[in-house]
Amino acid sequence: MGEITMTTSTMANARNAFSDLCNRVAYANDRVLITRHGKPIMAMIPVSSYELLEKIERLLDRQSADEAIAGIDEHGAISMEEFKKRLGVE
Repeated sequence: MGEITMTTSTMANARNAFSDLCNRVAYANDRVLITRHGKPIMAMIPVSSYELLEKIERLLDRQSADEAIAGIDEHGAISMEEFKKRLGVE
């Protein structure tokens, strides 16, 4: 994988150069930050970066689930009725 560069583009410019930006992201591994009124609103990233983010997110979700299970093992579980009562939802 080559060097990753970040390009910033306004929404208007991105609209006009969409095909070119897609090619730069897909084939040159560039990243594009799209702005509107000077504020970032979205990013275009290569699929490999997206897949890595998805993997990290799954790992973090798994870690959170493991911590929740450990909490149940340590403190015990509560019934759904008790859970709703604590949330004030009945």
